[in-house]
Amino acid sequence: GEGGGVGGQTGALCLSLPALTGPKGTQDLFAFLHRVAPRLDHCRQLSKASHQLKVLLDQYVQRIEAVLQCRVDVSHPLSYSQKAMFLKELFSIVHQLAEWNWQGFVLALGPHAHLDWERRHLTLPYDVDGFALLTYIRGYLSQHTGSHAEDFEEEGDGLDKDVWTLDEDLEDYGNDHPSTTGDG
Repeated sequence: GEGGGVGGQTGALCLSLPALTGPKGTQDLFAFLHRVAPRLDHCRQLSKASHQLKVLLDQYVQRIEAVLQCRVDVSHPLSYSQKAMFLKELFSIVHQLAEWNWQGFVLALGPHAHLDWERRHLTLPYDVDGFALLTYIRGYLSQHTGSHAEDFEEEGDGLDKDVWTLDEDLEDYGNDHPSTTGDG
């Protein structure tokens, strides 16, 4: 029927295609295309924005993984904006996190915080507080001894990696600005 769309929703982006037989079918096709045409630009814009967000999220994941030598899992079904919020917070503390050995760990986005030191799996909510996470890790390590805590305390080797910025234009920031140590 007219405007039937997906699941019977009227106004949905997907419209039911009329039968295309005979001259009436051609008229129906042109009428259908005429109804759909205004929505196509909007669909293209949404698709482009979605793709750009996906690329940004992938860049965050790759750079966090490169610094910490761990796996970052953002497959939990949340919106792109919530995933971006999670990754931006992790990225903002990646310097501090790199103090520890994250090799073999999985940092995952999930519904709530859960840390399993034995399995080397850390699940965090999208609205994680980076400072609180650092405080928790430092407190845990100061209170616990054992092979998993000692292995974790071995300093990671991620600090020398050039992955600190997502803006390609800022990669050479240190080379373009004079030293602040007084020797320049």
